Amino acid sequence: MSAHFKTIFILILINKCLASDWDYLEHGPDVWSEHYPSCGGERQSPINIKTACTIYQPLDQFILTPDHVTENNFIAKYNGHTISSETNNKNLALQGGNLTGTFYVDMFNLC
Repeated sequence: MSAHFKTIFILILINKCLASDWDYLEHGPDVWSEHYPSCGGERQSPINIKTACTIYQPLDQFILTPDHVTENNFIAKYNGHTISSETNNKNLALQGGNLTGTFYVDMFNLC
């Protein structure tokens, strides 16, 4: 596949992703308190991050192997909100960044 075609394809996918509308529909903030009573106040969320209890931890560099030069095949699917990509070859590895081991990329999402 030519580099020109790849660039056009990626730009079309990015445009499609950024142009899509997304909302909570029946799962939005208006109904959170029905499922999580403590989320019935102003500016509430089911996620309670206590910033006073957080600790900043700088991350080491992430390492993705093989590098960006190696070709890999992906199956890309667009669901109206994001682009999900799955790989058939399990040779993409992610390590570093204070991860506890080597993790192999099975899928990833764009946008």
